Amino acid sequence: MTAPPAYIIQVSADEVDAPADPIPIKIDISKNIPPSANVVTLRVTLEPGDASAVIYTPGDEKRGTVFKGRSSIDDVRVDGPILYIKLYGAVKYNIQYINYREP
Repeated sequence: MTAPPAYIIQVSADEVDAPADPIPIKIDISKNIPPSANVVTLRVTLEPGDASAVIYTPGDEKRGTVFKGRSSIDDVRVDGPILYIKLYGAVKYNIQYINYREP
């Protein structure tokens, strides 16, 4: 018996679809949410529909809120006028502010 032929796959760095850890995008919420708010309810729409996103406050990336699919609604903790979003597979996103809570 002879050994099966060896297969070699070469991948160019140009062929990678998305980085392993996307670059965060800064979102200023001060126009829509008062400074005293500690939670904001968001509707996040992503394209394509199988994409996901993580939204978090600066310095609290590990406790971010995950949004999956074409459209989803969830609460995000806020601590100031800035949020960050990381897109996984999304080429376009839209954020709608639904509600907020104050302490």
